[in-house]
Amino acid sequence: QALYEEATHILAQSQPLVPVDTGLLRSTGVVATEGTPGSTPVVALRYGGTAHGPGAPYAVYVHERTDLRHPVGQSHFLSQPFFEATAGMEERLSATIRRHLGTP
Repeated sequence: QALYEEATHILAQSQPLVPVDTGLLRSTGVVATEGTPGSTPVVALRYGGTAHGPGAPYAVYVHERTDLRHPVGQSHFLSQPFFEATAGMEERLSATIRRHLGTP
């Protein structure tokens, strides 16, 4: 739950940074839990695919190409908010885990 909440916050911070042409790329942003119960928790945060197939297969291209100019948005639209979120992430994760466990 703590990882999911953190990833959801990062996704929200990334949304205004996603380049927009048709809006498809922005609409493919998703946070998903992966793995099996009892295994190491894994939360994926990504752009590009949809539940029904590859919605924006160009997501990595747009994310990585710093030489492209976008009227709306920027390159590194996901990595920038992720790296910004690393400051204080350990404390936020710990606080969320304690809150869910009901411990101070």
